[in-house]
This record gives sequence, structure tokens and C-alpha cells, in this order.
Amino acid sequence: MDIGGKKRPGRPTGSIEIEMKEVYTTSLAAFAEQGFEATTMTKIADRLSISRSLLNYHFGSKENLWKKAMEYLGQQFITAFHDYKKFHKDLEGLQLLKVIIRQIVHFNANYPAFTKIIAMEMQRDTARLDWIIDHLLKPMFALTADLFKAEREENRMKRVSAHHQSSILLGMINNIYLSGLLYQKLYQVDPFDEEEIEKHADAVIDIFFNGILTSTHKHQLKL
Repeated sequence: MDIGGKKRPGRPTGSIEIEMKEVYTTSLAAFAEQGFEATTMTKIADRLSISRSLLNYHFGSKENLWKKAMEYLGQQFITAFHDYKKFHKDLEGLQLLKVIIRQIVHFNANYPAFTKIIAMEMQRDTARLDWIIDHLLKPMFALTADLFKAEREENRMKRVSAHHQSSILLGMINNIYLSGLLYQKLYQVDPFDEEEIEKHADAVIDIFFNGILTSTHKHQLKL
């Protein structure tokens, strides 16, 4: 499978085809472990067991590979979001939000490198952070903005500011996956085990909505 779309002149002699998903997930794992600056195209190529020239042929630069890999997983999330809405089109409001939050938990558990890279880039004011905000976070946050707004306007949710709501919800979801090794050593559980992911999703949904719903609508959480 040719991951680079239309082939350009100068393809490395004797090169092999490489799979898009494998390149992207392997690259993100390297960036998450070592940071952007310490990760080189050579190190990524070695992980993939391909030549650096082949990686350069497809992506041109480390920054372009980083962006393409982050875009790939961002689009995976957005596609899954629309699938969830399609498969749960009979749900609305609170019930739909619960399904979406469960999706977010599973996505972050399945792709912890994606979340870790964002957390790493948030520590400094760089062009990469601006790119993440514009190309990933704003589009992803926009997916649920109207749903949360409607719940607040109907007085079913407390009027918590968007930045506080995001901080609370994403902190509840992400911390266990950003610090997976800590929880394995401290509690002897694997947070990436499928059963544990479901338990975490249940806990996040229960605690978040019990906190944010107005008292007259908390009964909906159990419906």
C-alpha cells in the first residue's frame, strides 16, 4: 500500500511498501516516549525496519510526519464520533453524551501516545501547540459543544464554564492513561485492559454527570 498518495520521482531503489497505520502509530509512540526534539527520522525508520530514505520520500521531514500522524488519529476520532451518532441516532441529549464520553475513554485508552504528545506540547508555547489547537482540539471540541450547550440552556446541566468543564472531564478521562505505569505499580491493575477501560468509562460518566447535572435532572443518569 503506497502511503504517500501519488508517487513522486526519485523513489528509493529497492524500497518496500509501508502501511500508513503502522507508520503513524509507530511514529507517535516514538514521539510520545522521547519528545519531538529527541526523536529522529532514523530512529523511527529503525522501529519500522525500513530505510530512512523511504520515510523521507513519503514525508519529507520529521515535522510533516508528526503532523500527518497526529492528523491521522484525530480523523480516526472524528470518524468514530460520527459513527456513534449514526448508530445511536435514537439517542439525544444526556444519553448521547454518555455514549460519546465512553467513546472518548476508549479512544484515549487505545491511543495513549496521542494524548501524551498533546500533554507534552502543552508545556511550551510553540508552533506545534498552535497547530494542535487549530487542527485537532478546536475541531474535536466542536463536536460536542452544541450538545453541552443545549443541556445547559435547558437547565439540565449547571452553567459551568467551558474551560472548567473541559479541564474536569478530560482530567478524569486522561490521567490514568497518561500515568498508566504508575497505576499498574500502585494498584496492580492494567488500565489498558478492556474490562478496566469499561470500568473507568462507567466511573467517569457516573462521577462527571452526578457533579454537573442540576439536582432536578440527576435521575436521568440512571435511565
